[in-house]
Amino acid sequence: GARPAELRLELGGGQRPAHLGPAEVCLSATPEAAVWPANQGAPVELGCLTLGERRETYAVTLDPALLPPAPSGTLLLRLDSRPWTPAAEDPRQTDRRAVGVLLGGVALAPAP
Repeated sequence: GARPAELRLELGGGQRPAHLGPAEVCLSATPEAAVWPANQGAPVELGCLTLGERRETYAVTLDPALLPPAPSGTLLLRLDSRPWTPAAEDPRQTDRRAVGVLLGGVALAPAP
C-alpha cells in the first residue's frame, strides 16, 4: 500500500571556476530498519542532478517499488559531489577547504 513520495532538496552549486563546469550531486538512499547507526541493505541510487549556481529546489520521486518503505520510518540519504579547493584553483586564494555544494533544506512530501 505504499505510495510514491517526492523528496525536495534545496541545492546550489555556488560560484565555481568555469573550467570545472557546473556542480553535480548524486543521490542514494537506504531505508533503515532501525534508527542510526544500524544500517542494513544496499543503497538505492536515485540519480544525479546538475546544479545551477544559486540555490534552487530540485524534486526526486521516491518509488516504493525501487525504494521500499522503512520499517523504522527513517531513510538514510546520501549526497555525493566532487569537491574542489579554491586555493588549488587560484594561487591568490588561501582557502584550502574542500568545497562541495550548498544544501539549504530537505523535505519529504506525497508525490503529486
